[in-house]
Amino acid sequence: MKRDRIFRFCLCLTLCFAVVFSAAPLFTHAAEENFIDEAANVLRDAMVQRLPEVTYTYESQDWIFSPEAIGEDGTMTLPQGEVTALLQKIYSRAIAHNGVPNQGDYLRWHIAQCAEHFEVGYTQEGNRLKDFKYIFTFTLSYYTTAQQENELTAKVQTALSQLNLTGKTDYEKIKAIYDYICAHVVYDNDHLSDPNYHLQYTAYAALIHGTSVCQGYSSLFYRMALEAGLDNRIIIGQSRGEGHAWNIVKLDGVYYNVDSTWDAVSGDYRFFLKTTAHMSEHEADAEHKQLPYSMATQDYPVPGDPPPTTQPQTQPTTVPATQPATTPVTQPAPTQATQPAPTQATQPVTVPKTEPTAAPTTAAATNPTTASATNSAAPTTGTGTPASAPSNPTTPPEEASTDTWLLAVGGMALLAAAAGGAVLLAKKRK
Repeated sequence: MKRDRIFRFCLCLTLCFAVVFSAAPLFTHAAEENFIDEAANVLRDAMVQRLPEVTYTYESQDWIFSPEAIGEDGTMTLPQGEVTALLQKIYSRAIAHNGVPNQGDYLRWHIAQCAEHFEVGYTQEGNRLKDFKYIFTFTLSYYTTAQQENELTAKVQTALSQLNLTGKTDYEKIKAIYDYICAHVVYDNDHLSDPNYHLQYTAYAALIHGTSVCQGYSSLFYRMALEAGLDNRIIIGQSRGEGHAWNIVKLDGVYYNVDSTWDAVSGDYRFFLKTTAHMSEHEADAEHKQLPYSMATQDYPVPGDPPPTTQPQTQPTTVPATQPATTPVTQPAPTQATQPAPTQATQPVTVPKTEPTAAPTTAAATNPTTASATNSAAPTTGTGTPASAPSNPTTPPEEASTDTWLLAVGGMALLAAAAGGAVLLAKKRK
């Protein structure tokens, strides 16, 4: 009898140790996720304020990288791949679409350059390690200044007030904003070959100067539609072999394509509230094809009258496109019934390929040994993306690693089953 009690006690103790050991990866992952969320919030706030540099320090008892990165002598060697993935997650969450008009896609397409620097060290109490310190610095440049953004915000509010959208249906709001953009913005042919003029890519130039390329058109629609409570996204892709940008907007529970750039030029609703199948010569890039939205299967019925025109519209000039880093998406065969007139050319959104500025050296961490890494963010797919913007930034915030959870839960389940079997065996012996 006494032997059975000792056996059960040892079994329970072993089970407790095993459960704690199996759950350890979960706590480490939680620490990493907490760091990413906090860092993304800090980075997003800095972007909105158009700050040129932001540094964030996170202290934790948990080591968030591979255990092998810490040597027997305590020296830390950062695994470059894991650091890159961590910085990518931070950047992606900072510019993830969240429904705030001056964040999400709007931030993504107003960032000109981005460079990163990362350090990790530790703090001590006497000879005992207290906390790990994770430090990142993002160095950023933008197409617009904070002052220009403040000017744009005031102008957007004035324009929406003039449209008097209160009490209107979502369709009426979309059409009013769309007509306003088509009537007040002309395509910017004058600066297509000017490498020093970047405002052409902005909503600021579209609304304040009344001229921009398609990236400016789509950014302005994104901003105004969200201010009016209409969910929408900026879509990047190809059209006639050139980089191009347009929007999808939510109406009656599904999303439709809208291209204010082309309709401003043609003076009709050829690309207004259309299904993807009816967006002639528009091919979204791989990233934007995978956005998790329910797209409409039929075009929205729209009256045939053209958008009001208050400014003369000029035809975009065809310029050689700067091809994206990946293989361009194959263009669909032209459909005579819906394609624009032959004299109209696709609007390029090519951003001058400038090298990211050198990442600054962050303040030394308070520890004897510090491992550091400097990364230049990888380019995204799609012409028009800033050359140094990190890739895949519009994916939704990452969920907890499925593999980590499954491994831990599965391990605990097996241990529980083994413990149950041992208890039953002990009872039989009694």
